[in-house]
Amino acid sequence: MKVRVKITIWYAVILIAILLISLIVYYNVSKSYIDTQVETTLDNVVRSDLKDVDIAKSGTYSEKDAQEIINLDAHYDLVVGKGFLSEFNDVNVGIYDDKTYLYGQEDSTFSAYYGTGEILEVEDGGNLKYAISEEFTKYGRTIYIYGTVSEADAQEVISKGMAVGRWLIPILVLIGLIGGYGISHKVLAPIRRISMAAEKVRDSGDLHERLEIDSNDELGDLEQNFNQMFDYVEMAFDRERNFMSNVSHELRTPIAVIKAQCEYMALADNIDDEMKEDLTIISGQCDDMAGIIRSLREVNNLLRNIKKDDFDLSQSVRDMVYVVGVEYPDFQIKCEIDRDYVYSGDKILIERMIRNILDNAIKYSDKEKFVEISLIKGVLKIRDTGIGIDELDKEEIFRPFYKANTSRHDDGSGLGLSFVKDIADAHNLEIEIESALGKGTCFIIKMVEDYE
Repeated sequence: MKVRVKITIWYAVILIAILLISLIVYYNVSKSYIDTQVETTLDNVVRSDLKDVDIAKSGTYSEKDAQEIINLDAHYDLVVGKGFLSEFNDVNVGIYDDKTYLYGQEDSTFSAYYGTGEILEVEDGGNLKYAISEEFTKYGRTIYIYGTVSEADAQEVISKGMAVGRWLIPILVLIGLIGGYGISHKVLAPIRRISMAAEKVRDSGDLHERLEIDSNDELGDLEQNFNQMFDYVEMAFDRERNFMSNVSHELRTPIAVIKAQCEYMALADNIDDEMKEDLTIISGQCDDMAGIIRSLREVNNLLRNIKKDDFDLSQSVRDMVYVVGVEYPDFQIKCEIDRDYVYSGDKILIERMIRNILDNAIKYSDKEKFVEISLIKGVLKIRDTGIGIDELDKEEIFRPFYKANTSRHDDGSGLGLSFVKDIADAHNLEIEIESALGKGTCFIIKMVEDYE
């Protein structure tokens, strides 16, 4: 999973967590506040209505002086003043005597045993209500002002807020995902440029690649450090290549002079056969040294100018097998090659790498046996039936001029496998060696990243 996606997901998760915590806090705070407000309103309405209720002797009040006059018995009336509110802000108020509903909003939850002055929670068919009862006594008659409010009504404001929150969460999550993706895209842009530059250098081998610094923050410092690192790497490579080029150039002249002097001295009449043999050996060593210098210059120049293009690797391997077959007509080469396998790389260097391994395989194999070469699903294998490589030598054979103990007798330069390693590294190829003394060697070159 890419870092940008991870940042976006984390951004969205944090945003969702903040929203959920906010809703929980909102719910708890709102519930506590609304409950308090409801209880206060309920108490105020009932106490206010209590002031608009009176018990008077029959005939004391006329109907025009009151909201309602209710006869309690032959001697007394219940007088409900004009300011009495039977319904206000979801609060329902009714008037009762010990058992009977008299006026206002009737509620089945009334009981004279509830006491007075305290807000209670009562059940009404499974619904919770807040209730308060106030007692009024006069002339030995007692009535009750009973007020109720449904918890559902009290919770309606909270429910509306929570409903808004439920709609708000997916909208904010979507905004968070889009915003997080955009922010991560912007923040990671310098890192993405660094990655692309590194890939370009890896694929092309061009160490001149540099980043354009467009910020003064930590990422800008990272880009600057990246450029400085590549300055150093480029200088190091240039020094190494110039050294190889200069050394090989400077060695050519003295070697040529030594060879010429040996050949001239061998023509003299006053030297014996032993001396002539020594001069011939020296001249041969000069030829070997000149060959090493040519190889160094050739590979050094090729590695300095890598050109990666798509080419048919299958056909290149077939052509190489054909050429080797012509050069070694008595040698058996068994091949198994997929058709039309296209690889992106420097064709000359890749063919040079394969040819070096193939030449080694032939050099160390018994002519009565054979060499196997295969290219299957992007994996190149070259197996010989020769002397094999000791386990201790496997880690060393790619070093320049190194020769394994089993090959001390040969006349090679010790650079062939070193060139193979350089070319493989330039193409980000992995090489494995399977070998045991006396059982041959197999070089495995994994030319695909998903090889298992």
